Amino acid sequence: MKMELERLKGSLRLTAGQAALWDKAEAQMQPSGDPREAMRARRDRTAAMLDDPNFDPRKLAAEMDSGDAERRARTTSVRDAWFAVYDSLNPVQRGQAREFLRSHLSHRHGMHGERMGEMQRHDGDRPPMPPR
Repeated sequence: MKMELERLKGSLRLTAGQAALWDKAEAQMQPSGDPREAMRARRDRTAAMLDDPNFDPRKLAAEMDSGDAERRARTTSVRDAWFAVYDSLNPVQRGQAREFLRSHLSHRHGMHGERMGEMQRHDGDRPPMPPR
């Protein structure tokens, strides 16, 4: 994805102001710290809670909710940074960005659909799942 974004950035011929917003959005996408270390620390905290004879499932749920809220806030921050980039684009650049997204999303969804169809073909002897 990073290489694709670099190609888009080059094709947009950004102004200096737009490039600064782009760079800020890219920087927002970078994880703060080592994601593996953060996951390891979360796993250790959970294990410690479960090992405690006075285990309180509410504390575990609060820990999980806190992590969810942090991830949601980070996602929103990154998205807002990219909205600022989009808002700075002229109509021609917005069209290019829209086509990039169309291509990227159709490729992603198209591949997903192909894999799902392939899974169904290989799993032909299993009855289909009932509707929910």
